[in-house]
Amino acid sequence: MTRRNGTRVRIGTAVAALLLPTLLAAQQAAPPLPDRLRALDESLVQEHEELLRRVAPVMRDQGRFVAAIKAQQAAWMQYRDTTCAWAGMLETGSSAVTTRTLQCKVEWSEVQRMRLWKALDCIGQDDPAERAVELDRCLPSLVSTYRP
Repeated sequence: MTRRNGTRVRIGTAVAALLLPTLLAAQQAAPPLPDRLRALDESLVQEHEELLRRVAPVMRDQGRFVAAIKAQQAAWMQYRDTTCAWAGMLETGSSAVTTRTLQCKVEWSEVQRMRLWKALDCIGQDDPAERAVELDRCLPSLVSTYRP
């Protein structure tokens, strides 16, 4: 082993030793994937309820709008779950399949939650008359998407 190669090994080891505690702390800080997914799904339900609370009163056909939003969310969840199950099957090993499937669902849910937040921020909490004007601009991002 040359001195140069030995120096590289020691530097790499030193960097790894410095970063390892940070990486371990970050890993421990994140909740397990099933808990994270459960929390995201609960958040999505609450945010959809908030969307309905803000938007439904200004819609001409409130009942159809509420039904459409609920059906869209159920279809989105089914699409997410099916797509992520398929993505998990592309991994090898049973634990890798489960982990990849859960990671995929978390990723999709986080993106959907961001879309909902964006729509809710766009709509705002103004009085219903002012909200009606914002709907054409704020809701389309929730309609046409097939990927996270």
